[in-house]
Amino acid sequence: MGRIKILENKGDGLYRAQVVYDTGVLEQEKALLEEKDAALTSEIVDKLIEYNDCLLNPGTCTAEKIAVLRQQISMLKIRRAGIQTRIDYIDKYGLKETIFSMWCADLTTDLAIDSELGSCEIPEYREGIYATGAINIRPAYSGRAVHSPTRDGWIRPNAALGPFSSYLYRSIFPAWQKWKPTYRYGTISNINTDNDTATVDLDPVSSSESEHAREDLPINQDSRLVRVPIEYLDCNAEAFTDGRKVIVEFVGQGQDDPLIIGFEDNPAPCFIPWENWPGPNFCDNQTWYVTAFYDAPFGSRIFVYGLGPPPGIGIFCPTDIKDPAVFVNTPTGQLKANTVVPNLGANSRYQCALRHLFSPAESFTKIKFTSDFQSTNGAIYFEFRTASGNYRLYWGWSWIGSPPVNPNYFLAPGFSTGSISYTDVEFDISAFGPIDQIIIRTWANNAGSLGKWAIDYIDLTT
Repeated sequence: MGRIKILENKGDGLYRAQVVYDTGVLEQEKALLEEKDAALTSEIVDKLIEYNDCLLNPGTCTAEKIAVLRQQISMLKIRRAGIQTRIDYIDKYGLKETIFSMWCADLTTDLAIDSELGSCEIPEYREGIYATGAINIRPAYSGRAVHSPTRDGWIRPNAALGPFSSYLYRSIFPAWQKWKPTYRYGTISNINTDNDTATVDLDPVSSSESEHAREDLPINQDSRLVRVPIEYLDCNAEAFTDGRKVIVEFVGQGQDDPLIIGFEDNPAPCFIPWENWPGPNFCDNQTWYVTAFYDAPFGSRIFVYGLGPPPGIGIFCPTDIKDPAVFVNTPTGQLKANTVVPNLGANSRYQCALRHLFSPAESFTKIKFTSDFQSTNGAIYFEFRTASGNYRLYWGWSWIGSPPVNPNYFLAPGFSTGSISYTDVEFDISAFGPIDQIIIRTWANNAGSLGKWAIDYIDLTT
């Protein structure tokens, strides 16, 4: 329970953050002490001037007055030294900054810099070993981590407490930790994705006051929790696997109301994490390079629609293409190509290819897409280029015969030799290995042929 401030986004749910303490009382005290210090300093200066005048003009001051002035200056300095000691103590122990890296309990990767959020502090771990990861940012999905004083509290430094209050709180602290639990780390098992529940074996933990009590003070009421509900992102239990270290929140600090809310570190995405290239933002989110290919010494016309603003639009054509490509931006949200072969005679082939580059290469398990294809004497396919070879996934074919036989060539589910529409087609590409680039290629063969396609979206799952 506490409050933190985001300083830096380190990626994948890891942040550099500062623990924010309730220092209002200390700041007020320090301001008053600084006022007193300034007043005492002025008074000491005045007394020193008077004292020095007496020494320089012995006839103006009695020996008794000089002794009194010396005593007054000494007492003022002692008072000022006490004030300065308290100010130094406040600065060192009450107003110091505690900054380190911490994981968000869920995979929220876009927390705003300078936002102040609630934290999960795990018992036993104190400031000296915070860096081990014993404090997490609360699950932040849908704004759930915004700091709430009633839910998260606000840590007040010991320096803000008097000695009696400090002694009282530290005396009852182990009992509070045990009978009013907040958060614990544990290992998850027996995950039930139908009911969104699981078993958690809690990490053994003792109170941070054990060393002062000179005996071990374990604070877990139970070592194992069963049928614990899971609340995580929008998929709950589906994100978890047996053996992962998780965070259990005791809602309302009640032992009978545990809730699995996230991971100790490296929070997982929801099941089937698609790298989504969606509808209207298809081309805004992903950079595609458009290339015209040709096999004859004459020109072709290639239309590509919905490519978004530069630098997403690009064409690299030989200089002798006489009829350059024409690009049109449309708000359809589709990626489209229309390859038309002019009436130039037989054995001429014209292609339009779109390339997406991965740097570095990425491995995926599935590709999913929705598209349309229409062709007269042509073909369309995905080409996956890897360091070990190139792979093709054909959508459609309307040329003589069938697609070439090759162990690296595959047919999409529902493959057709004519016009076809695909909806949420999935294909396993895990065997391809790390992919350097994906090419969507369509070509039309011979004069007057046509090859058209449109893609609503492509998803890749990691």
